[in-house]
Order: sequence, then C-alpha cells, then structure tokens
Amino acid sequence: MKINFLLIIQYTLCCRLRSQGQIVLPVASSGIAATLLPGGRTAYSRFHIPLKLDHISIVGIKHGTDITELMQHTNLIIWDEAPMQHRHAFESVDRCLRDIMSAIDPSRSKQPFGSITVIFGGDFCQILPVIPKGSRAQILSASLNQTKLCHQCQVFLLRQNMRLSGGKSAEDLRQIEEFSRWVLDVGNGELPNIGPDDATSDPQVLIPDKFLIKSSSVAIKDIFDVVYPDFQSNMSFDTYLRQRSILAPTNAVVGDINDYILDLIPRDSHTYYNQDSLAEDFSTGNDFQSAFPVEYINSINMPCLPKHELKLKVGSVVILMRNLNQIMGLCNGTRMIVKKCLKNSIICQTLCG
Repeated sequence: MKINFLLIIQYTLCCRLRSQGQIVLPVASSGIAATLLPGGRTAYSRFHIPLKLDHISIVGIKHGTDITELMQHTNLIIWDEAPMQHRHAFESVDRCLRDIMSAIDPSRSKQPFGSITVIFGGDFCQILPVIPKGSRAQILSASLNQTKLCHQCQVFLLRQNMRLSGGKSAEDLRQIEEFSRWVLDVGNGELPNIGPDDATSDPQVLIPDKFLIKSSSVAIKDIFDVVYPDFQSNMSFDTYLRQRSILAPTNAVVGDINDYILDLIPRDSHTYYNQDSLAEDFSTGNDFQSAFPVEYINSINMPCLPKHELKLKVGSVVILMRNLNQIMGLCNGTRMIVKKCLKNSIICQTLCG
C-alpha cells in the first residue's frame, strides 16, 4: 500500500517526540485516516466536538476530567486532513484549549490553542468541507483558511509527488508526471477559462484528448475495460483489486457500475433486504401505518440511507460505511472483498490495512 510523504512526516514526528517522553495527540477528520496514525482517533472523538457547529460552539471537555489533564500535558496535536473539516470545529477546539490552559497560566488564554503546538496536514486541492446544497461561496467560507487562526500559522509545502516514482518505465513516469502537472494546474486555477467569465459561474477548462476515454454506445464498459483490464483473469488477485477503483459523482451512477460488475463475476448472486416495516406498534384504528405501504418504503433511495436491495457475490469489493473498530482498521472507507455470503451476515476480508 502506498503512503504519502505527509503521512510519513506526521508518523515520524509522533514517534520522535514520544520517544522523548512528550505527549502527542494525533487526530484526523475521517476514521480511515486516523487508523494510519499511531494511536490516532477522529477529531470528533478526541475533542468531543458537537455534531451541530456554529460560530459560538464549544467542545464537550469539562474541567477536572481526565481528558482535561491530558490536554494540559500535551506538547503537540497533529490534525490530519484538516482542509475537509469545517472551520467552526477548529474555532471550538481553540476556545476550549484556551480555557483549559488558562488554569495553568492565565496568559495562555490569549494564545492560539492555549499555546499548544498544532500541525494541520492536508491538501486544499482535495475535498473541502461538505455543505449540503451549499454554494461555492458557502463552501469556501467554511474552509480552514477563512478562520482567524490561519493567519497565525506557518505554511510548509510539499512539492515533490512521491507516488510517481514506483517501479514504472520511463514513458509511464513521463505520462503520469504530465497528467499530475495538469491536475495541479486545474486545482490552482492556472488554466484558461473557456466558460462565462463571471463570479456566479464555475470555471470551465478544456480537457486534452489524451486524458479522455473515448466512449462508444456503452460508457460504463469503456471505462471499466480501461481501469480493470483483463478482469476475468485477475479478479481473484487482491493486489489487482486493491490498486484500482472507479469514482462516480452520484449514487445512480454507482448503482449502474455495480450492476455491470456483478454481472461479470461468474458466481451466484445473494440478495439482502433492509427493514421494510415501521417499528412502532400503533393502536387499532390508526391509519398512520397504512399511509406508508411496503412498496413506498422499499422505493426510498436517499443519500443518507442504504438502498432496500443489496446484491452481492463472492469476490465482489465492498466499502465499509461505519466505524466499527478503528484499531483493527474497520472504519468508514475501508475496502473489503466478500469471501462468503450467509443468510444474515457477510464474511469479508480487508483489502487494505
């Protein structure tokens, strides 16, 4: 499994300071990133950040508790994937640490994070805070660089892509380097805008033909053949499946791709259904339950809820959507391969980690 250089730096700092007897708290904005740090936890779990945040929110850490004593002896906090966290989360943690550290020295209430050194890691070209149905202005205003704390940070940049030097031919490395440089230019806004030049429209850039997959009548088949070449011969190898994935913008496209891949796996299909009845025991004569027939409940397809019908085959790749056990790597985003389908459970093997 390839690990980025930023993670190596964070891991080294953590181990180095701990070897000197200092306390380091590594946290991350997601569970899958927290498992890559030694003793890492999600920021919400470590700092007790409330789920609903605003500009006056305060985390749930109280004086006189064990977590308060731990914070007062902490020398460094490493916060990975910080750009995807809402800025109110950093501000709420900052207010809490100022209050906690003021019990030791009143002057520390005027210093960012109570004078505890905090390292923010991440890439602003990746995922910014998710604002449901939010505009571009709302997303940018929720980013880390819009908080006052950002003006007191020192920025260090990593300019060399360590993923590009990994046992490939010179021609492959040249093509990857060219594509990587083009992606950076898109993220930095350095390519010419071919769309309307106004503040209300998103910029539009021209994608070179060499980066496109020419589609025929079946677009899913074309992209699948490029990402998964010779699938029938390699589908049983974990390394082959671990190094490939297809990203899709909507759940509808994900469903179409999943159905296409399942048809290619020469094994029996197993179908699982979710709960399709109301749990409440309504009194006789109440027609509330009749207002929600089974057919309607089964047709609900929302982004926050799984579909009513789940079809799986042995050998198919699935993604865990719950933080079950971070120490064992079973958290949101973990990729696994189905090994056995039972009546009420599924036996899977972790692909990564």
